[in-house]
Amino acid sequence: GARMHGASIYQHAAVKALNQSADGSWRVSTEHGEINAKHVINASGFWAGEIVQMAGIKHYVPVIPVHHQYLVTSTIPEVAALKQEFPVLRELDGSAYIRQERQGLVVGPYEGEQVMEIEDAWVHNDSPGDFKKRAVRTQLGSNHDSRGDSYGSDTMFAGCTN
Repeated sequence: GARMHGASIYQHAAVKALNQSADGSWRVSTEHGEINAKHVINASGFWAGEIVQMAGIKHYVPVIPVHHQYLVTSTIPEVAALKQEFPVLRELDGSAYIRQERQGLVVGPYEGEQVMEIEDAWVHNDSPGDFKKRAVRTQLGSNHDSRGDSYGSDTMFAGCTN
C-alpha cells in the first residue's frame, strides 16, 4: 500500500487544525504535535466532514455514521508470508467483506436495514471527539440479507476460534 511508496501514516493522532502553506503543503496540527506534509489523505471515517471543513472546503461529505461490526484476526502465517497486500474481497450472497489488516484479516458483514443503527445525533452534529473503537451491541449471527437468508457468524466466520 501507501507505505511501500514512501507514505507516512499517523494513527491515533486526532487532527485539531489543517493549514495550507503558500507552497501548497500542509501543516497538520494534532494532539501529538505538528506534521508537515506535501499531501494529506482524509481517511478519518465518520469524521471526514469535519476534516474537510478544517481544510476550508465547503462541500458536504455524504457520510452517515452507523454501528458496524467486524472481526480482526491475529497474525495468520499465510497472510504474513504474502509479498503484497491482497485485495479486498466481497462475498455478495451474504453481503460481507474481508481484507488484509497488517498480518491478519478483517472480516465484516454489511448489516441489513433491519439491524442497522444510525447515530442520528452524529448526523446533525459533530461526531464525538472521544469516540474510539468502542463496543456496540453484538449482532453477529442475527444479520439477514434481503432474501431473509442468514449470514455472518455461520458463513463468514466458519473456522474462527476465540
